[in-house]
Amino acid sequence: DVVIRENTDMIRFVIALILGVFVWEIPTGCAEEAESVERLIEDVSITYNTDRLQAAQTIRLMEDRRIEFPGHDYGPVFHDLTAQRRHYVLDFQSQSASTEYLIEIASTSYHARSVLRNSNLKFIDYAAGNFEDQGDVEFLSRHGATIRSSAPLLAMWLKRQEDTASYAGQRLWLGRQHDLLVFEFPQSPPLTLYIDAETKLISKMYRIMPNGTQVSYTFDRYREHDGIPVASEHSVYVGAQQIYWSFKRSIIMDEPVAHHAFDISPDN
Repeated sequence: DVVIRENTDMIRFVIALILGVFVWEIPTGCAEEAESVERLIEDVSITYNTDRLQAAQTIRLMEDRRIEFPGHDYGPVFHDLTAQRRHYVLDFQSQSASTEYLIEIASTSYHARSVLRNSNLKFIDYAAGNFEDQGDVEFLSRHGATIRSSAPLLAMWLKRQEDTASYAGQRLWLGRQHDLLVFEFPQSPPLTLYIDAETKLISKMYRIMPNGTQVSYTFDRYREHDGIPVASEHSVYVGAQQIYWSFKRSIIMDEPVAHHAFDISPDN
């Protein structure tokens, strides 16, 4: 009985010691990871000047795109793709937005504009002369894709959602080491950012859709616009299929906009 009691006491001591080690080590590791994530987010925020982005009344984005025209029956070659120009004006504080499209397909042009204000979306097709009130639409339902396609806006949203961010290790991308951060984005699966370990610029982002398909966003050839680094080239892939390629991308903050920038009617 004495031997059994001594063995039981020893087992209890060893279990307590093990538990004590785990109780001590796990919070320490979590705290160190949290500090690393916080430092990395701060580095990204400084790189993209997210304080200025957050404070901006309006943010203007412009880009040219090439998208595959579904009418042709041969493989996509960029000079055969549809030319498209997009011009966004975003007001995050009032949740208002204007998007203007100019598309050229087979020697024909398409010019349209949509405006979101007070959660109401209106659309005008200038070429056809059509005007349509498309009803109630949430800001992020309409422009979540706009944010996901802009590295500066992704950095801004990462800062907003930093409490949801977690570290996912390091990976090589195009021969350079990247830190991976995962964070929550409204109305979307979680986003995984590839952050260049040296420059702190976002090179890639991807999200896994509910059907298991990976949608990837790449950002390349950074240039500074209005004090903000902007990837002058950007592509979106669904699986291995490239959906579009955009270039000549720029950003301007707090540039005066016309009084009707967030208003639209058959007359304007």
